[in-house]
Amino acid sequence: MRDVVSSDLGEKIPEVMGRERCRLARELHDHVGSGLSVAVRRLELHDAFRQIDPERADAHLLAARQELLRLLGSISDLITDLRDTPRSISLAREIGAFATSRDGPHEDGQPAVHVHIAGDESCLPVPVRYEFYLIVRECLRNVFRHAWASHVAIDVRVAAGTVRAVIKDDGIGFDCAEVIRQGRADGLLSMKERLEILHGGWDLRSVPSLGTRVEVWVPVPSDRHRDAA
Repeated sequence: MRDVVSSDLGEKIPEVMGRERCRLARELHDHVGSGLSVAVRRLELHDAFRQIDPERADAHLLAARQELLRLLGSISDLITDLRDTPRSISLAREIGAFATSRDGPHEDGQPAVHVHIAGDESCLPVPVRYEFYLIVRECLRNVFRHAWASHVAIDVRVAAGTVRAVIKDDGIGFDCAEVIRQGRADGLLSMKERLEILHGGWDLRSVPSLGTRVEVWVPVPSDRHRDAA
């Protein structure tokens, strides 16, 4: 019996440790990495507008400082409590705010962003709504960092039984298999892990030089299951 127990623990401990490492990596990527990216972008916009629009440049500098201060708090939270507690948010407000944080001169490579959200967000349990926002945000991060797009459209629809988002851009596209082979797929893996946790799915279609379309969906618990959540 002792040998059986030892064998079982020997199999489960590495699995649990592996999941914990993945979770920690995901939290650092989604929260700290995203915040640093926003702060750096704000500093770039400060430099871009410093000569032509000093007032707007100062606003971006202030936003960068505020984001870095927020990150200090986030890092402190991660140290004391590795599990981030889902918070109640508005998809429309949070997605719109993240898109706005990437505004800038079109020639600087930032796309024009159009956000459309339909349906009643209140039917989404707080954890589902928060995780779904992180998934959509990761799509946008990939567009802003890699796509070199002129336009990106985000269409989120909350309907009976499902919340769904389609993110389309007219950027350079990419070869998914090649990105994974080169080890540059952290963002995609983060999205995949979150969707698996929520029992959701996705469809990613990208063609080099023709842009990318990502569709993600997550089931919405019924009233009976939502009360439990």
